[in-house]
Amino acid sequence: MENHDAVAEVRPDETGDASAKPPSLGPLRYLHAAIEVIVIAMFIAIVVVAIAQVINRFFLGQSLSWSEEFQRYGHIWLVFMAISIAYRRNAHIGVDVLQLMLPRMAGSTVRLAIDVSWLAFGILLIWSASKLLGITSRQISAGLGVTMNYVYFGFVLGGGYTIICAGERLILRMLGRLS
Repeated sequence: MENHDAVAEVRPDETGDASAKPPSLGPLRYLHAAIEVIVIAMFIAIVVVAIAQVINRFFLGQSLSWSEEFQRYGHIWLVFMAISIAYRRNAHIGVDVLQLMLPRMAGSTVRLAIDVSWLAFGILLIWSASKLLGITSRQISAGLGVTMNYVYFGFVLGGGYTIICAGERLILRMLGRLS
């Protein structure tokens, strides 16, 4: 029979349980709560617009010209904010079996490398989005009538929030509040 002691050594904050409240650095918990409210509100708005589009099309025989773009662009904002929420809560799919099989020190090194990779991802996202914002500032969305830089600004916000989450996790690791 195999020994499963490695599983018992993992702290609750590293189990990947998305329902567990992740540790936070004081005032950042308000930012995290605000971002989660924004993501929930955006999801609700997307669903409401989709329902309104269906009702208009099938019952009133009219189409909302802007609804498809609103849903698509809202989804961009939603995804780039939600990926950081999932990362902060350890809810991303990961190869945690490998981390559990490694000795504690090697597993900690892998988790540190993951956090540094997320930090680099956030920085690259902002850097590449800044190039995109310059190009799209003169393009107008056909359905919504806004410049496309507002649409792609979700990349910048998502990258910034990813940097905040990764930086917070790295600080929490240095303080010993994450294994």
